[in-house]
Amino acid sequence: MPEAVQDEEGRSGSRSVLVVDDDRELTAALKDGLAECGAYRVTCVHDGRDVLAAAHAVLPHVIVLDLVLGAVDGTELLESFREDGILRHVPVIVCSALLTDSYEPPPRPGQRVRYLAKPVSLDELVGVIDELT
Repeated sequence: MPEAVQDEEGRSGSRSVLVVDDDRELTAALKDGLAECGAYRVTCVHDGRDVLAAAHAVLPHVIVLDLVLGAVDGTELLESFREDGILRHVPVIVCSALLTDSYEPPPRPGQRVRYLAKPVSLDELVGVIDELT
């Protein structure tokens, strides 16, 4: 499990969460909501091209990932995490509007991945974060 680190504002908390989504309003709401819970340090990345560097800098306990990020596809990032010696052990919560009741995610051997359809409630997200960390 990654060591505790501080977020970009220098706050400390028990678990580091990396939120990857190009929707800045959504990431701000998630960051505020998780911060209010008091047990999370949240770092947001809006450009898929910056995710791997940010993940290595933050060493998150969990990654919350959208599948549609513009320049980079979220499924490509999932594969990059799986192939990365450090990030392969970090659980990922995929939150996407593309997920439907009929969506069957591909198997991800050796990777802990949970799928949540947007819109996702803060309570549901917190429950999954707590379950995975």
